[in-house]
Amino acid sequence: MKKIYLFLIFPLVLTGCTKWLDINDDPNNPKDIPMSMLLPEIERTVAATFNAGTGIGQDLGVYTHQLSTRESANEYGVGGNEYYLNESWNFTYINVLQNIDMLLKKAETENSPYYSGIAKILKAYTFSEYVDIFGDLPFSQANKKSEGILYPTFDKDSDIYPQLIELLDNGIADFDKDKGAIFPGSDDLIFSGSKTKWVNTANTIKLKMYNQLRLVDTSVKGKIEVLLSENKLISSTGDGFMFPYSSQRTPFDERNPAMVDLYEATQKSTHMSPWFFEILKGINPVFKDIVDPRIPYYFYNQLNNTQTGKDGNQFEYRVGGFATIYFGSKGPDRDKSQDKSFSVYGIYPCGGRYD
Repeated sequence: MKKIYLFLIFPLVLTGCTKWLDINDDPNNPKDIPMSMLLPEIERTVAATFNAGTGIGQDLGVYTHQLSTRESANEYGVGGNEYYLNESWNFTYINVLQNIDMLLKKAETENSPYYSGIAKILKAYTFSEYVDIFGDLPFSQANKKSEGILYPTFDKDSDIYPQLIELLDNGIADFDKDKGAIFPGSDDLIFSGSKTKWVNTANTIKLKMYNQLRLVDTSVKGKIEVLLSENKLISSTGDGFMFPYSSQRTPFDERNPAMVDLYEATQKSTHMSPWFFEILKGINPVFKDIVDPRIPYYFYNQLNNTQTGKDGNQFEYRVGGFATIYFGSKGPDRDKSQDKSFSVYGIYPCGGRYD
């Protein structure tokens, strides 16, 4: 956590040319950032890039019918100027990648291969997700403003993937370098600097990438078999590659952005998908009569079975206390203000309430 210290300035008798007030040195805008502050910020913004509430996860949640919305993602309408898409893109290219490159340079000069290894894995992960979502991307020329490149070209997705796998291998190799190097410890909010967990994560990301490549490259079958045989992979939820949000609100809000968006936003447009609900409830014919016991964890119903919505308003879709709108709806009840009535995320996946 950042600590802010307040200094009281008392009148002093100064002699000679001593500077007692240097107005050209702003302590709130440091010229150098230590690795101990860069790494946690990188991890936070990587999570925000893909999270619901702040990043592309909001739109993808609608596209995969976990959520319903009245916004652009409705009817698969996300365009280049859509809010969450832009938030995600800005998080990645303005914050994450520039900070990662800065951390890599500092790690090299300060004998810190552990920091370097984590940074390379996070960079490879971020780009691999982006390639899967967008295809061709600015990669080789990205973040090269200091070299005079203001408009980077788009690399082919097929050219980016091999470089990301190499980056993951280099990240794994960094953990086996100088044992006397600086260890990140609590600066690493995800794994507290655990070599084993980061190596397992890197291998799991590679396995996921090979699984994508197998559709166009049959030669990766052997590489998949090697990864499976070595068994250095994420094998339990406790070792999962997850950012640890908390319930803390001050001095910084450390809660899951999706929870803040759904529980505290004054105008909410994100709803739970009735299609997803019906699958868990056993109403959908694919899983007919199979009721998922996790329903109380996934959804929090703000109404009981008999309550009506605000001002007696009706809902497009309602089963008991579960109330929401349809995907692609243009019905008369779609846009009514029901912030305190419709169902929202539960304790899973965003740390909301338990029904």
